[in-house]
Amino acid sequence: MIEYCFQWLTETVDENPSSFDETWVDTIDGLRAFLPNLDKLKRGVAELSCDCEGGKTELGRRGCVTFFAVTIISLNHSWVFDTHKLGRRVFEEQSTRGNSLRCILQSADILQLWFDVRSDWNALFFLYNIAPGWIHDVQFIEVLCRYEDRRHLKSLLNCMKDYGGKFLNEKNLSEWVQAKEKGKTYFQANGWGCLEQRPLSPVAKKYVGGDTKFLGQLYNLLMERIEPFSKAMWVTPESLVAVLEERTRIRLDDATTPEFWAGQAGCTPPAVFQDMMPIHDPGDENWAPPVRTPEEQAELDRAFGIF
Repeated sequence: MIEYCFQWLTETVDENPSSFDETWVDTIDGLRAFLPNLDKLKRGVAELSCDCEGGKTELGRRGCVTFFAVTIISLNHSWVFDTHKLGRRVFEEQSTRGNSLRCILQSADILQLWFDVRSDWNALFFLYNIAPGWIHDVQFIEVLCRYEDRRHLKSLLNCMKDYGGKFLNEKNLSEWVQAKEKGKTYFQANGWGCLEQRPLSPVAKKYVGGDTKFLGQLYNLLMERIEPFSKAMWVTPESLVAVLEERTRIRLDDATTPEFWAGQAGCTPPAVFQDMMPIHDPGDENWAPPVRTPEEQAELDRAFGIF
């Protein structure tokens, strides 16, 4: 794990995230025009947010990847690649410096953000032989820093409803939520096979383009809770990040086994997240919850009253 300096949490995020540009890539020329951006990536910070879409069969090794989306956070720009049309070349084409999306996704020093890595990486690993690099699963960060009930994982849509108002104005948040909800209704009525049809419908296009655009802002907002959360629990921020990275790696290891399939994914977080309020040694039979003074309890309440 790379050690963290928590001052960098907001360094790469624009104050107006709604200004993100978006480019759709469905030609080799368009792909080659994108590649020089891989040479500009910042290392050691959260620089990429990524997502895959499936098709008429499940997203995973038994199905296909119709679109791969990536947002380069420091450039305020999102790209959506038509992998159904371009195939493996999306990941294999190299810049003049030899960088490819394959190399970047496997990198140990360029931090990628994903929301629920499981089906996406099952597909990337088995269909494209790409091994996961340095990744934070934002779904885990949300539950790790949640003060209330931790028995269930939240969807990206619900996370944006809960937290999106902290970094988007009401209009932009409403547009994002409506695009996801309309897309969900559209696919329920027409099936996910619509993602294999060209041209893509406007509803499907808005749905596909939205997942990575604001993931960096959501991530930063949640990571800002790490320090007060850790202080209230009497552990170091680095120890909580270590838990996050360990559980993300375990999730990735599970997703990259032949036995994994999307239907088993489930919505229950790892037990360790449910046991972390407050931190204790489960092997210590004499353990008792720490007694907090009114001042310490007030600090705990403030830590989780950020939102």
